[in-house]
Amino acid sequence: MVRPGVFILIICLIWPTILFAAEFTASVNRNQVAVGERLSLMLELSSASADGQPEVAALNTYVDVTPGGQSSKTSIINGNFSSSTRWQYILIPRKAGTITIPAISIQTSDGAAKSQPIELAVSKASSLPDA
Repeated sequence: MVRPGVFILIICLIWPTILFAAEFTASVNRNQVAVGERLSLMLELSSASADGQPEVAALNTYVDVTPGGQSSKTSIINGNFSSSTRWQYILIPRKAGTITIPAISIQTSDGAAKSQPIELAVSKASSLPDA
């Protein structure tokens, strides 16, 4: 049988790891787009330092990918430290249909982190009448 003191010690050692685990999220500025139209993909890493860039090579199967920039934010408020890093990518879908942006991974100071997949509805490119 485990003594209560040992159990409490284990919880105290594990609890900060659970609270401050790296969080890696992905979002797009719109989920419906036409072939050839641009949309923005934002990736954000919180509570850890990035050991490199997000792995976006798998996106090239469905869309053209152009890096749009990277920014970092660090704050200390009332002794609480927080930091985050954001990457922006411009995506241009090449064909119509439902596209799933797969989970994107990144290596961090806490190990590997993955974002959630995102679904896009891509319609055929609209054609404008000749003037």
